Amino acid sequence: MISQIKMRIRFAHAADCHLGGWREEKINRLNLDSFKHFIDKCIEEKEKNNLDFVIIVGDLFDVALPSIDILKFAAEQLKRLKDKNITCYISAGSHDFSVSGKTMLSVLSNAGLFHFLGEKESVGVTETENCIFLHLTGKKSSLELNEIEKLNEIALKIKDNNKIKIALLHTTIEEFLNDKAEFMDSIKAELLPPGFDYYAAGHLHNKQIKKIGEKIISYSGALFPDNFEELEKLRHGWFNFVEIDTEKADKVKIEEIPVKLADIIFLDINAENKNIEGINKEIEEKLKKEDLKEKILMLKISGELEKGNPSEVDFKNIKNILEEKEGLALLRNISKLTTKDFEIKVDIKSENVEDIEKELIEKHFENEEREISLLLIECFDKEKEEGELNRDFEERLLKEVMENLNLKSIWEDVN
Repeated sequence: MISQIKMRIRFAHAADCHLGGWREEKINRLNLDSFKHFIDKCIEEKEKNNLDFVIIVGDLFDVALPSIDILKFAAEQLKRLKDKNITCYISAGSHDFSVSGKTMLSVLSNAGLFHFLGEKESVGVTETENCIFLHLTGKKSSLELNEIEKLNEIALKIKDNNKIKIALLHTTIEEFLNDKAEFMDSIKAELLPPGFDYYAAGHLHNKQIKKIGEKIISYSGALFPDNFEELEKLRHGWFNFVEIDTEKADKVKIEEIPVKLADIIFLDINAENKNIEGINKEIEEKLKKEDLKEKILMLKISGELEKGNPSEVDFKNIKNILEEKEGLALLRNISKLTTKDFEIKVDIKSENVEDIEKELIEKHFENEEREISLLLIECFDKEKEEGELNRDFEERLLKEVMENLNLKSIWEDVN
């Protein structure tokens, strides 16, 4: 058996950036600033402690075809890494993956800004002078789980050449699930290929590190929370600096780095058996006592009103108070605010639109129907490009639907 060559590498591990994922302008800016902050820290680390490379394990973008502004921003930041001679490796996730193969990751990769792991195949190996990267691309509806057997087959063919081995996995590993995510499809850690020095995971947004058997598996966490529920729970983002030193007994050292660019004021208002006038007054009084300067105000109102309607919450006054106190942004959640006059109950655990859609599809559709539904959601979750005419936009959407549903030939016959 060949003896292990002594080797030390240091790299950054990030995942789930979801650039462009927020509709609220100021929160979306924070999301982008979090990515810039990550790039800043990588450059600082290169100058201070050396940094061999950066890996981003899926979902750089929130959609496969982001807007021009988001694409330009990402290109500018990735170029900063390139200018500092920091190599970047990116794999696709379930958001920036496209069944049709159309993703802006290819455009940026072809421009030389990073190495796209998975551009040609969703499971594969990339070998460098010192490292071997095994990657598993994330897909809609957890379809990447069907490729675990192929992942193991490829891993078995990797030669024992004394290089450091890193697996990039954008998927859900069962041992990392919490109670709220039990409906998600997942794989047990024991089914992942053995023999890798570090398992860099993405897809789950809360940071976690576990040693399962001989496998050191780490979810670096999202760089910025992706919705109201996540921001309430996680408060900010994370990434890892990882050092692998084969001379040491504990050869893997992981530093969890917080990305905290704004503080949060969270108000949880219980509206049970209260009237809407009282709720508005309660919120106003609480806000006047808070220091809101440069902070995100998260307002959650729940319960059954005795009198009044959820639409009568005085958000105009709330925004005025926030502006007077130089607050950063308002995020509100009244999904569980009801009234005795009118109430519809739906058994849904999630609170954000994307998770509600996915949960309903998971509960009520079979495998093929589930896949088609998710593909259609992905297709119609597109924005009109700058300068694009409405008719061209509509034709592009329809054409992509036909391609994804394997109806391209019918589409061509009709046209």
